[in-house]
Amino acid sequence: MLFLLLVSFQETPQKPKDLVWKYRILIIQGRNEPKLFEETLKAEIEERKLALFWFSEGKLEKTIYPKRIDEASFLSLIEKKERWILIGLDGGKKAVGVEDPDFETLKKIIDSMPMRRLERSRNG
Repeated sequence: MLFLLLVSFQETPQKPKDLVWKYRILIIQGRNEPKLFEETLKAEIEERKLALFWFSEGKLEKTIYPKRIDEASFLSLIEKKERWILIGLDGGKKAVGVEDPDFETLKKIIDSMPMRRLERSRNG
């Protein structure tokens, strides 16, 4: 048990490049907690392979991603004036916003992506 605990502490913090082809990344910054963390959205967020990261004043406040991250590398992807940024499975910037992220808008953006359309066709 102690060994597992030590291994998890020694685990290298994940950078955005480590999530490529595994997760879509949504980085949100601001003082107010985004509504996207509501339990009612959990299934739809997981279905879209979306890893959420909320930063406030340069510090990670909340995430649904299970591993430690290199906070600075994630923050380097978003400009100060932006409220959020969406990164696709391929690691490319897909959308940015200056207002609170709206899940319906994000769903439309994600669901129109080629990889998401492929996922949906495979899953029926």
